[in-house]
Amino acid sequence: SFQTVNGYRFGPRLFTGLGIAADLYATQTTIPLFASIRGDITTTGIFVPYYFIDGGYGFDITSSTTTISYESGPMFAAGIGFKIRFSRVAGFHVNFGYRMQKGATVESGIKTNYTNNRIALRAGFYL
Repeated sequence: SFQTVNGYRFGPRLFTGLGIAADLYATQTTIPLFASIRGDITTTGIFVPYYFIDGGYGFDITSSTTTISYESGPMFAAGIGFKIRFSRVAGFHVNFGYRMQKGATVESGIKTNYTNNRIALRAGFYL
């Protein structure tokens, strides 16, 4: 999974933004577009715990075959993490949370809904 979130920080405890991601599953690829709410739980120190909540819609971009097509659906993610600050505005972060992506497959006219539920451990840089 790769993602970027851009938005506005109202203060250390509240950030809102819009994000886009690429979620690679074993046989499918989705592009979630989502809104994100994040905030620092504490505001001092090098190690700063934070929370996040994301919600939006995942567009399935998997190539359909002659017998199977893929449909998009809602997505949701929530969790906690911690930042390791390099400066006041940049650093490294690690988070742990729950991710849900809904969708459907259609094969020979039969629609099968699915829900991908995942526990995710993610790491990255922030600015």
